[in-house]
Amino acid sequence: MGIHEDSVSFDGTIVVLHPASAPHVVNSGGVLEFEEDSSIVLPAQKQLKDAVVSALNDFRDMRKLAATSVEWRLRIEPTHNVEFPATYVVRLVGPGATASEVEVFRAAARLVFRDLIPQRILGEPEDEPILSEKEQEFLGTLSRGIAAKFASRSIKQGVMVRFGFEDLGGATVQGVMPSLTVEQKALGTMWAAGRPLGFDEQKSTVTLWVTPGANDEDASEIEGRTEILCHDLDFLRVFARAYANRSLVKFQVVSQQEARKQKTVLTLLELEEVAVDPAESFDLQLG
Repeated sequence: MGIHEDSVSFDGTIVVLHPASAPHVVNSGGVLEFEEDSSIVLPAQKQLKDAVVSALNDFRDMRKLAATSVEWRLRIEPTHNVEFPATYVVRLVGPGATASEVEVFRAAARLVFRDLIPQRILGEPEDEPILSEKEQEFLGTLSRGIAAKFASRSIKQGVMVRFGFEDLGGATVQGVMPSLTVEQKALGTMWAAGRPLGFDEQKSTVTLWVTPGANDEDASEIEGRTEILCHDLDFLRVFARAYANRSLVKFQVVSQQEARKQKTVLTLLELEEVAVDPAESFDLQLG
């Protein structure tokens, strides 16, 4: 499609995400050369971007803003004095996108990350809250859902989250993420076992044929072909190995209601490969 000039002068930036540590990049005659793929976009950076874009679009739908949308772009700045030349930029666009609406969506983004990043780091607005109680309650549900997806995960390469380009401080998402709270556990966590059928790294999903006899009591509704969200690359590697070895896997998932579509979504929390006794393999029913 080529490169074209953007005629939009309004900056509707809500969130900026980039690696916490500046990558090693060589500017060769105006062309940027990165040493490795992760120097451009970290896996956790992409997952956080996908999570906040989905949540903010749910928030837009809740506010019934037909003339606006939330979009993201991978921004590359080929200049010598830019510390982070590759960043994800999440923007509010459309005829209804105004400076005041951008501030509302930045406040919403702070709430979306509240359960993942301590609020004292994100900072509290000095003036009166610009979100209604109903909006805060809705965003709180989305925030707990995102925190559940990242619960207990270890993010080794930190991701910086900034709320607009003028936010020079931002907050870093790194280390072991908070465990599920009692309130989040009430949504439902369960252990089960099954045989890998396939996986999609781009969509962060794995597909299994779940074996009913190996499930705990809480997982009685999981049976047969099941798709599960998987946001951990280490889990994907374990899953791929089990798939290649034709092994079983034992796993723990959290069951939640997806805010916009009101359907049950399963997210992988734990995963381990289980060796199969060849003498018992005939007992496995794959449908």
